[in-house]
Amino acid sequence: MSSYIDACIGFIESKDAHYLAKEGQVVYFASLTGRVSDFTWHKMTPTEVLRVVKATRLSASQAAEIKSEHLIAAFQELGRVYEFGVKTRHKVSPEIFNYLEHSDESVGDGIMSIIVDELQRSNLLALYMAEVVDLFEAAKLAMKSEVSSKEARELLFKHFESAGYEIRTGVQRVFIGGKKTPVIMKYGLKPSQVESIPNTIFESIIKKIKKELS
Repeated sequence: MSSYIDACIGFIESKDAHYLAKEGQVVYFASLTGRVSDFTWHKMTPTEVLRVVKATRLSASQAAEIKSEHLIAAFQELGRVYEFGVKTRHKVSPEIFNYLEHSDESVGDGIMSIIVDELQRSNLLALYMAEVVDLFEAAKLAMKSEVSSKEARELLFKHFESAGYEIRTGVQRVFIGGKKTPVIMKYGLKPSQVESIPNTIFESIIKKIKKELS
């Protein structure tokens, strides 16, 4: 059993990963390109982590025996198990994982990250890009944060693509109402599924950003 736990520990330490029990997610802060500007939070399910551990750290015979219990035990042994995660500039209880304490994300990163999370939580999966930009600008103004248009665009691509959205701009714009329109949408969705952000959700996201990041 210890060899299975050790294999999991090797993966956890290599990624500096943490386990959020309520969400059932393993999270780690990394850049897939090596560029500092591309650092963002990555999320995996325990099943996905075990699949990687089996393929990269165990023999075929060992891979057949490892279970999720070994992975959880590894996180427990390292003291990296939390109830759930939040994004806030405020101090939280030790059992709560604060993304901002475990990364060097900028305020702009924090704003865009919360926007992505809240839009997904509201099941808004196909959106007009202009409305998302307006939402970021409104949040930036509320936070009195200075983020250039270039940086805002980089943050938009960074966080939405990391969350599995496809950003359709330029020649990839889609036809909506007979007009080519820039959109942000989950892969596999159709232009007919693009929808506006309701005012109530727009305002609630601004309030959450102010509450969490002020």
